[in-house]
Amino acid sequence: MILAIIPSPFLIALAIAANSGATIFLKKAMQGQATLSAAFPFLSTSVLAYGGMALMFYGTAFLFYALTLQRLPVSLAYLVITSLTQLVLISYGVTFLHETLSPTAWVGVGLTLTGLTLIFLPIGR
Repeated sequence: MILAIIPSPFLIALAIAANSGATIFLKKAMQGQATLSAAFPFLSTSVLAYGGMALMFYGTAFLFYALTLQRLPVSLAYLVITSLTQLVLISYGVTFLHETLSPTAWVGVGLTLTGLTLIFLPIGR
């Protein structure tokens, strides 16, 4: 199987990209909710299209996460994928959706980066 030869860091990157893409498509699907008909709010074409893309990306993310779990401990795989996905989505939100973060939230971003750095330091191994 071709997926068996993909290195772990690349699988992690694919899982992060797919998970981030799913969240972005889900956000896009739900942005028009206020203008949709009250009787059938989930049956608009854009909600179905973007929602379908979100489901496809979530399924892909699950596949890459499962393959990552074959190679890495769950504590490391989950931490890295979820933390980096959060950082990708924060970057996307700030850059493309013009969302703002409080100073406290920026401290949280810094702590997340610090934590990821500490996880990968070879000290004590």
